[in-house]
Amino acid sequence: LVCFHTHMCGDETQRKHSSKQSTSKHRLEKQADVLRFLVEFTCLMVPISAGMFFGDHLVELVCVLGVACSILWVFRPTKRRQQNAQQLGDSARKPFITAYRSCMMFSTCVAILAVDFVFFERRFAKTETFGISLMDTGVGSFMFSAGLVSPLLRRGAFDTPPEGREQVTQPAARSSHSALLRSLRSALPLFVLGAGRLFTTKATDYHVHTSEYGVHWNFFITLGFLSLIVSALKPSPRSAPIWALLIGIVYQLALQFGLTHYVLEAPRISLIDMNKEGVCSLLGYVVIHLLGFYTGSLFFTSQDTASHRSSRPKHTSLWFLVALAFLCWIFYWLMSEFVQEPSRRLANIPYVAHVVGLNVLLLIAFQLVDQIQEPSVSFIFEGLNANALPLFLLANLGTGAINLSMHTLDASLSTGRLIVLLYLLILCSVAFVCYARSWRLKFW
Repeated sequence: LVCFHTHMCGDETQRKHSSKQSTSKHRLEKQADVLRFLVEFTCLMVPISAGMFFGDHLVELVCVLGVACSILWVFRPTKRRQQNAQQLGDSARKPFITAYRSCMMFSTCVAILAVDFVFFERRFAKTETFGISLMDTGVGSFMFSAGLVSPLLRRGAFDTPPEGREQVTQPAARSSHSALLRSLRSALPLFVLGAGRLFTTKATDYHVHTSEYGVHWNFFITLGFLSLIVSALKPSPRSAPIWALLIGIVYQLALQFGLTHYVLEAPRISLIDMNKEGVCSLLGYVVIHLLGFYTGSLFFTSQDTASHRSSRPKHTSLWFLVALAFLCWIFYWLMSEFVQEPSRRLANIPYVAHVVGLNVLLLIAFQLVDQIQEPSVSFIFEGLNANALPLFLLANLGTGAINLSMHTLDASLSTGRLIVLLYLLILCSVAFVCYARSWRLKFW
């Protein structure tokens, strides 16, 4: 599908960034944008959502998509666009990570609305206590992908200065103070979003499952505290897996010696009791984020120049990811069999191992595609990747509006699919326009 998208839309990218401002050319660029959006949405986004639209026909769907991909691969364009490939290769950005993060975000946005309609398979919905499903992996995958492209990796706070250059250091108090202010500034909008979501759900009497995060807690509050904790830990590529191991061991031991009973059975009396799921599961998400940070360090450093990348073996990180995925799945099986079943509600270590193993496998798949096919630019992918949190907020607002305006469970199969498809069309349109116009929706 990526090959077909490259063939149909590759030339429009060159016209998109030309400097001519004539009216006729502007009109042609608009037409090219519309065509590009339709091709991208049809070839890249519809197949992703089809698995949730037709969950009872997954085998047939995989066969159809497999045949379609094979045909498109045979008739892929033979002329290679060296300039575009050189631009992507010389940048520090990784196209396969953009594709992975965008597909994960898009799948999450599909599921949060589709789950309210009857066409969505119940086995894909979130589990109540133990077990793991498609939607159970969504929040964990979001934490992993956030760690994968952590600002700490891009700022390179852990990097040593180049040889022969002195490192300019700040006083410890000033450095700590600035780091604290930076973390608070990044976390404050998340707490505001969390408070806003709590207020709107209470004001509209919107149904919320208290067993997911608690009475007042929600996903945005988890993200806010996660940002503060990770900033306090100041992880580096070497210390991140150590911190993850220590926190994971302590948390799982606490679950084994009474914390599980408290989270699942204790009455909701105090404020912490009311939000015990969100408070306790936060530690599991910190472990996932740290492991995502460690995985991202394989691809990003502040000194990741073209010379460093050219001297780095191409398959080193890929084989390391294969080994990491294998270890995660072995660890997941051992923990599930002999310690505790995976639980999103607890975010216990079996759940952590499952989420990390799944996301590493996805990274492997996307990296393999990136190696056998010339990278191309998808405007929708780029827009989803650059504006992940604002677009996720927009998806939540759209989901809430649709649920308040109709009784989704009464909608027929075709009506439900049409509503979700229109909702995805609007979401992808916003992502496309944001990238095409170089807009960033992040305001902090």
